[in-house]
Amino acid sequence: MSIDSRDVGGWWSAFVKGGFNWRWLDSPRLFYRPKLRYSTQGKYITFDGMGREKLHDELFDATIDPETAEYVELYVQAPANLCVLPNATWKRTVIRNVAPLFVRFANIPFSYVPEDRRYTFSSYTPEDWAAVAFMWIPSMLLLQLTMLILDYDQPAGKNSLMYVPLLYGGYRYPRLARHYSENRRELAVRREYDPSWASSTIGTYRTFRPRRLCHLIFEQQVDEEGNCQEAVVGYNLRFLAPDDNTPYVFVAYTTAQFNIHEGTNDYEMLMALALTATGEYIKSIQGAHHAPRAIWMAHSCTPIDKYLADDGTECWIDASTPQGRVLQEKLMNDDTYSISDVLRGAERVIIIAGNPLRPSSKDPLKEWGERVWTLPEILLAKGDSVSVYYSLHDGGKIESVSKSMLPTLAWEDSAQSRQLIDHFTNLHLSRLELMKITVECLMSRNLKSLYAGDRTYALMGLLRIRPPIDTTDTSFQAFASASNKTAGGILLAITLIFFMLPSPYYIWKINGGKIHASEPCFFGVEGYLPIKIIEERIFGMCLNRLQWSPYGSPLSRHIEGTPTNERHIQYSDSASGSQLLPKQAGTIKTYPVIPIDPTSRCTHCAGQPNCKYHETVASIREKSRSHMGRQKVFTLVDTFNMTVMLFSAERPPIGLIIGGSEGGMKRAIACSLDLATGALYRETVLRIPTRCADRMDALGRVRLGLRRPFLESDVTLGYEKPNPHAPSRGRFEFNMHGQNVHSEHSTYGSNQQLHPRPPSPPR
Repeated sequence: MSIDSRDVGGWWSAFVKGGFNWRWLDSPRLFYRPKLRYSTQGKYITFDGMGREKLHDELFDATIDPETAEYVELYVQAPANLCVLPNATWKRTVIRNVAPLFVRFANIPFSYVPEDRRYTFSSYTPEDWAAVAFMWIPSMLLLQLTMLILDYDQPAGKNSLMYVPLLYGGYRYPRLARHYSENRRELAVRREYDPSWASSTIGTYRTFRPRRLCHLIFEQQVDEEGNCQEAVVGYNLRFLAPDDNTPYVFVAYTTAQFNIHEGTNDYEMLMALALTATGEYIKSIQGAHHAPRAIWMAHSCTPIDKYLADDGTECWIDASTPQGRVLQEKLMNDDTYSISDVLRGAERVIIIAGNPLRPSSKDPLKEWGERVWTLPEILLAKGDSVSVYYSLHDGGKIESVSKSMLPTLAWEDSAQSRQLIDHFTNLHLSRLELMKITVECLMSRNLKSLYAGDRTYALMGLLRIRPPIDTTDTSFQAFASASNKTAGGILLAITLIFFMLPSPYYIWKINGGKIHASEPCFFGVEGYLPIKIIEERIFGMCLNRLQWSPYGSPLSRHIEGTPTNERHIQYSDSASGSQLLPKQAGTIKTYPVIPIDPTSRCTHCAGQPNCKYHETVASIREKSRSHMGRQKVFTLVDTFNMTVMLFSAERPPIGLIIGGSEGGMKRAIACSLDLATGALYRETVLRIPTRCADRMDALGRVRLGLRRPFLESDVTLGYEKPNPHAPSRGRFEFNMHGQNVHSEHSTYGSNQQLHPRPPSPPR
C-alpha cells in the first residue's frame, strides 16, 4: 500500500474536486471546515502573548501569531483524503508546494520525466530528452519573468538564524508559587511565614530535637555473676526543655502488628517490648559514649492535644475551638516532617518485629517492611546497622542487622531500595535518580494516609527543601509542589519555538544538493508522507537532502549499515614505562546508523498490511481516521537538521518546549494549546539534536499540562460561525457550492505559515 498521488495534488487538484471553502485575503485561501465543533457554551476570556484581554463566545482550536502574539485559528496541512474526515475540530488545508516560484519554473522541463530516473541524467531515454527540450524555452521565459517581477529580499521580522519564538502569554497564578511573593494575595498572606520558602532567614521545617520523649527510669540490679548493672524498669513521658539534649533511640514498629490505643493490651505490650529491647541494646554497648537515656515512639511522642509553651509549661489544646483546630493541624504538619529529623538525631534505630499477642504466619520483619515509613527509618538511621528485636513467646532476642542486608530480609523491592541505602552511605545518586527510585519504593508500600500527599511528604523528609503541607492537595499536586521546590523549575522554560502547521516558506540555495545558510524551521503535516514528496514540496526537487530521524520519536526506526573495517591498535602495558609500537595493526568492525522509513517493511510483515513491531501505511491510515481524542499521526520536518520525524499525538502540536537532556540529545515536549485555559498540553515527547537549543529563544515561564482532558461530550457534529470577537482583519469566505458562507474579521497569520512574505533569494 502506498500514498495516492492525488492526496498530495495541491490546491489546484482540490479546486477541481470541490467541496472546500475559499477566502481571498488570508492564507491559506483554500481550506476545509471541520465536521466537529466544541459543545462548550458560554463566554470565556483569553490573554494573548502581549497580555491583551479578549472575550470569546465559542471555543476553537488556535495557535499564536508569531508577529502579533494574538490567538488565531489553527489550519493544519493534511492529505486530501484526511481533509474531509469528521474526526477533528481544527480546520484543514491541502498540502502545498512551498518551493520558491523560480525554482518550480526551472524544474518544469524535468517534471515530464518519470520519478524513478528524473534526477539521474545518465538513465534518460530519447523520449525524456525530447520532453525536456520541448519545455526548455517556456521554462526559461517564465523563470526570467519571475526574476524580473518578484523581489526575493529576506523577510523582515524573522531572524534567519533562529527558530520562530512562541509569544506565549497564558501564565496565571499557580496553585503554589516557588516564591511566596508570586502567590495570590489570599495565599501569600496565609503563608507569609511559611517555613518552606528557601531563603537565608526562613527555615525549611527543621526540627533539632523531638517535642517529647519517653525518659527511661533505671535502677541498679545485680546479675548472675554478681555485677551491678543499670536496668530499665520504666519510663517517664515528658516534653523536652530547650536545653535538654538527652540521647535517645528510635523505636520502629508497624500498626499491622500492634493496634495502638492507650490502655489496650497491644499498647502495653509494645511499651514493654520497647523498654526490653532498649535495655538489651544498652547492655550491648556498656561503657559506650552517649548511651541512650530515652526512647522515641510515634504514638506517644507526637501528641496533638498538648504542647510546650515558651515559658516551659505544658498547655492543653481545645479542639472544639477554631484556634485549637488550627494549632492541631500545625502540629500534625510539623510532625510529618519532624520524623525524619528525629531519625537523624537518634543514637540507634530499634525495630520491634512481631507481637506475641498477635501471632502471624508472615515473617515479622517482612510484615514490618511493608510500611511506607520504614524506608526513611532505615535510610536516615545513624551508622551502618540497626537493631531488630524479635519478640517470641519464650522471650525475645535482639540482633544487629547491617543496613545493606536489610533490603533482602525485610523488603520485596530489594534491588531498588538497596540503591537508596547506597546513596545515603557512599554511592550517591543524582537528584532525579533519587526522587525516581524513592517514589517507586514508596508506591510499592502500604500507607494508612492522613492526607492524599503523604507519600510525597515521606519522600521530602529525605531532602532539604520541603514544601508546605496542603490538606487539599491530591497526590500528584503534592508531588508537583515537591518537584518545583527541589528541581527549581529546570524541567521547563529552557527555550520554546514555534511548530507551525502547515509549512512556512523556505529560502535555499540549490547547488548540487548542498544547502547554505539554511533557516531553522519546524513545520508539520497531519498524516504520513513519503520523504521524497516532502523534499519536492519544500525544495522543488528531490536530491536526498532530507532523511528520517533515527531516534527522534517512538515511531522512528534505524538499521545497521554495511560494516566497515577500521584500524584497531592495542598497546601493551610495560612495567618499565616504555611503550612499544605493535608490528601490525588489527581491525575492528563498525556499523553505521541507517535511518529508515518508519513504515518500511521488515522480516515480520512480509505480505501483510499491518505489523505488530512497527507502524505501516495501513495502520497509519487507520490511526488518522480515528475518532476525536484518540491518537493520530503527524509528520514533523526540521530544516536545520534536515530530518523528518513521524510521531503520534491526539491533537496537532503548535510548539516545542525543550525540557531536559538525555543520551546526548534534547527532550522536546510537543504541545497543543487550550484556548479556554491558556495552557499548553503535552501531546508527545520527541528527541532533537542538542545544537537546536542554540537556535531557540528563551521563554520566561509557561503553563504546562501533562495531558489535555477530553470527554466525548466535549464535541458535537456540525460547524457554526467561529467567534466574531477573534482578533482579525477583514476576510471574505466563499465555498464552491455557490453560496456565501459568511463575512467576518480575522487576523492575518495561522499555523500554516511562519511568515507570510515572499521568500528571500538563495545565497
